[in-house]
Amino acid sequence: MGKTADKANRQATEQAAARVPEPLIGIAMVNRCGVMGQITRSTMLNIGEGVLGSELPGTVLGPDHIYRDGEKLAKIPPAFMFAVTASTVHVYQVKFAMGNVKIKDEITTFDRAGIQLGSQEDTLVITYRMAAPQQRLEMMFEVLKCDYARDVGTLIRSGTPITL
Repeated sequence: MGKTADKANRQATEQAAARVPEPLIGIAMVNRCGVMGQITRSTMLNIGEGVLGSELPGTVLGPDHIYRDGEKLAKIPPAFMFAVTASTVHVYQVKFAMGNVKIKDEITTFDRAGIQLGSQEDTLVITYRMAAPQQRLEMMFEVLKCDYARDVGTLIRSGTPITL
């Protein structure tokens, strides 16, 4: 990883550790579904986007929203991050500027107990569907296809930190 990415990762880790109520296991920077496709479409044509089914009966999950039972769909920003602890996955808005990262508002929190994480690999991205059925909470996100993308799934499922 480059110096700028190392700095941003360090900043995000420090900020997340100060916000979560228990020790931080790790963070992951991810994108709303379709963002990476929009970027790569400028140089390539006919890139398909996978869709994963919902685990919550009777829900229709858009690729750019978080489903919360009984509430209006919440729009997800193009880029956001997860701060993972032993018991929760916190979802935060982030802002990148001039090589720096700033954690903004918390979007939602998933309980890790019983969390379900499905994935689908495309040519360029891995699309994940994360659900906490006991909370009736669900969202989709994507990461550019690489070892880091697979490590995001491992971090959420088992709490194994991402090594850069």
